[in-house]
Amino acid sequence: MLIENKSILLIIFMFLIGSCLGPENNPEVVLRDFIQKQFNGKLTRQDVLKRTTGELFEEYSKMTDETFHSLFLQKKLSKKKVKISFKKCSALRCSITFSIAYNVHENKNIKNMVETKKIASLLKDNKNGWKIEKIVNLKTYFENSPIKIR
Repeated sequence: MLIENKSILLIIFMFLIGSCLGPENNPEVVLRDFIQKQFNGKLTRQDVLKRTTGELFEEYSKMTDETFHSLFLQKKLSKKKVKISFKKCSALRCSITFSIAYNVHENKNIKNMVETKKIASLLKDNKNGWKIEKIVNLKTYFENSPIKIR
């Protein structure tokens, strides 16, 4: 009897661990991966639509190629860090407050340093794990490089 209980607990524990390991089963990993690929310039329109739902899906699916290219395929930005400051999740919905710090380059020099605080809402999809529903900007801080006066 004791061995049966231990084996049942072990099976349940292994199932729980296995279900939590995939990146699509962790909303924070889904968000970080989306941000990383955006800064790497490796997101295609299909990737973006596969990772989004709701308002964001509608907005990105109606976007022109020119707008999509300027938003997701920029070479002038380099990510410094992503910091998760707050996360509140339930079984079907997750809200993550995060900051992104990045540099804006012009002619291979840093023109601006930018830090943006945002809130992302993610929804659990039965088939593909978590999807990003909405991203809202809270505040943005710009630090311009010094202006050279001749």
